[in-house]
Amino acid sequence: MSTAIPLLLKSQRACTFCRERKQSCDKSLPKCSRCDLKKRRCDYSLNKFSPRSETTSHNLHQVWGPIVTPREPCGCLEIEEEREIGLPGRCSGLGKERSTAQFHGEYVTRLFRSVIDAEFDGFRGIVDRYLHTIQRWLPILSREALEHAVKKPQDQYVSYLDAHACLLFLSMRLVSQGRCPSFLHDAGQSSLYLTARSLFVRFQDEKQWPLSLLQAGILIATYECGHGLARQSYLTLSSCVAMARLMRIDQDLASQLNVGPEDAPDPKLLCWSAIVIIDRLIALASVDDIFPLLVPPPPDSSFEASLECLQTRLAAAKKYEKNHWSFESTAAAAEMIGEALTFAPNCSRVPTHRLDLVKSRTDTLVAALLEISQIAPLLTCEVAPLSISAVAAVRLRCAMSGDERFISSRATEELRSTFKMKLDEIRMGPDYVTGPGINRISLLVLCSMFRSVLHLIRYFYHESLETDLRRIKSCLLALREHWSLGDLYLKELDEIVALSKQH
Repeated sequence: MSTAIPLLLKSQRACTFCRERKQSCDKSLPKCSRCDLKKRRCDYSLNKFSPRSETTSHNLHQVWGPIVTPREPCGCLEIEEEREIGLPGRCSGLGKERSTAQFHGEYVTRLFRSVIDAEFDGFRGIVDRYLHTIQRWLPILSREALEHAVKKPQDQYVSYLDAHACLLFLSMRLVSQGRCPSFLHDAGQSSLYLTARSLFVRFQDEKQWPLSLLQAGILIATYECGHGLARQSYLTLSSCVAMARLMRIDQDLASQLNVGPEDAPDPKLLCWSAIVIIDRLIALASVDDIFPLLVPPPPDSSFEASLECLQTRLAAAKKYEKNHWSFESTAAAAEMIGEALTFAPNCSRVPTHRLDLVKSRTDTLVAALLEISQIAPLLTCEVAPLSISAVAAVRLRCAMSGDERFISSRATEELRSTFKMKLDEIRMGPDYVTGPGINRISLLVLCSMFRSVLHLIRYFYHESLETDLRRIKSCLLALREHWSLGDLYLKELDEIVALSKQH
């Protein structure tokens, strides 16, 4: 009895998806294996764009879109540029001038669609990954709007997006993707990053800026800061600050904030809070480059009012359990301690009287925060590490200033107690600090935990326990899995250990 041999139906040509991406296609019917795996429509009709050798005068208005393919074996996205027909400023086949804005708009739309096609889970995967990582501690986008977008059919939703919204979603994909799993590709040379940053710069030439463009710039600056690209992050955030102020978003808007259970977060206010936090984060995270603050701290005369505002927001975060109140509390604390965070050991000389004033204000702020935390645990986990880091920075600068007032036994004991607080933060940190869940923790918390303790280890290395050094290194190894900044911190830790052993 003979066994029937299955008949495999094959197409005569590769499907449209595989041909546009120059990938191998098994030509299976009704779907090839690639389209079947990604649950997408498989089309064996002619390509949407004619081959380059068949280009004729009647299709000169068409623009070849970018081809996005996952790299092997790490899965990082690679953007391959196709030849552009009908460049900006030239006459197209339709006899019309195509403006630069239209050209970039078409490009970013095609790029976004190509990125979605290359994603295993498509648009839903981009949004879900962002919601479970960056959105948890940088809530500048509406969670409800993102979840609503995911519920819609992908083609239906994407068709309504404009160029700026496409750039925003590309930035979401960028900032939440983490490092190359195999460490083969440098974060600063990522083709998706370089393209997104270039588009952000080019879109600033337009006459009007929507809020989505500002949000995209904030996410790009966050990506740069987390991967140790301090100068690029500073320049990107500088553009965001200028853009925000021209859109009438600044401290004056933040001062008009009302606290209540039903208050919906103002997206403009959330963007300004993010700018303040990232500005302080750049100053805190940088290893060698110390930049002037883009958002200056409040004047000395308004310190008491700023402290009262912070306490009000902390109370609101505790009472209403709203994520945006937690975020606003962090922004208020970051604004107040901005000057203290710039007091790294390699800064230029600071006048003693100014150092004394900043030390007094920083100690008052941290004392107030500790008093609040004794009443009820702070829901804003960013505030405490950020404030203690500011204390560490200013006390360390005092100890190294050479002034007799700051090198007394009491001042040294204050600095030692700050070092112990930083070590306690790392010892008592949650278990997922050393696991894959580290990408859910605020980058501000991570930098606050590690950056200042590395400065203090130089001062108290011989008082450090070997177990603490191993714990710090273990946490930094976990940090480098997601953020390239961990590599810079690990290098500095190794230099401190090597230098201390020599002496």
